[in-house]
Amino acid sequence: MSLVIKLGGSVAENPSALEKVIRGIKDISDGNPFVLVHGGGKQITSFLSELGIETYFVDGERYTDRRTMEVVEMVLSGLVNKQITSILCHMGIKSIGLSGRDLNLITVRRKMELGYVGEVKSVDVEPMKRLLDAGFTLVLSPVSETEDGLPCNVNADFVAIEVGKALRASKLFLFTDVTGVLDGNKNIIPLLDVETARDFIERGIIREGMIPKVRSAISAISAGVKEVWIGNNPVQGTIIRGKDNGP
Repeated sequence: MSLVIKLGGSVAENPSALEKVIRGIKDISDGNPFVLVHGGGKQITSFLSELGIETYFVDGERYTDRRTMEVVEMVLSGLVNKQITSILCHMGIKSIGLSGRDLNLITVRRKMELGYVGEVKSVDVEPMKRLLDAGFTLVLSPVSETEDGLPCNVNADFVAIEVGKALRASKLFLFTDVTGVLDGNKNIIPLLDVETARDFIERGIIREGMIPKVRSAISAISAGVKEVWIGNNPVQGTIIRGKDNGP
């Protein structure tokens, strides 16, 4: 079973919450190695503030100049990545901390209007497969680089989605700050197929910040991922599947 997990920065910055989530992930993985992609936006903003560097966003993405990029890489590929890797190792999960720049794992196109921000162009999945086959769990910072070696800040959700696609993962878990996909009465929808998910977006039942997550889930399923889970703890959330992967 191939498993890809995305952890948001809000979980990563809270050691007790992180340990709780990782225990749940350990149960889900059933002892198999997996890929864990992490964010760290709040930690980045905190460090930038301490350094007197202004933070601002364009359509939800952090504008990243060269100085900001240095802080992003320090925080994500250094501090947060090693904290998570250490916790996993101390819980008996043999882990390696990497970024998209290591082994040229992830190549991106630079979004010039956002400075040093990238969108995933390609994923070199073979080194990941070899490390997973050798029993290593991969803790992956989303910091990646262009073909000519420029570092770029990349949305961790999008990195997790593209890694899941490249591995044709059995399951892709997107840990977020919300309990799952909600219906019109704000109740969790436990199971969605792709067609229903598209319909709910059209009808405005799925709204706002959940729309890109669900669209990304649909894209992953179309590329061969078996199911995508969205939620804020391992025992509750929304599962999205293709029609042929029903219960």
